[in-house]
Amino acid sequence: MPRRVSSRKLQDYVEGRLDQSQLAEVEAYLKANPEIAVRVEKLRLQARRTRKLGKTLLSEEIPQRLLDIIAKKPQ
Repeated sequence: MPRRVSSRKLQDYVEGRLDQSQLAEVEAYLKANPEIAVRVEKLRLQARRTRKLGKTLLSEEIPQRLLDIIAKKPQ
């Protein structure tokens, strides 16, 4: 059975920040622990949705009323 994987490494897995050897380690751990694999997959889905939402928001124009408020605010 693969050794326990830290929550930090699982988060890095969710965010796609692992090298090939770390990726293999986490995938082996998840294969041996299906209940954790389900939770991690939910986190991956949530992360994808959040990134997609962020891209959508960043592509929208800033409303003029907010720009006016920023311009009037004392420095």
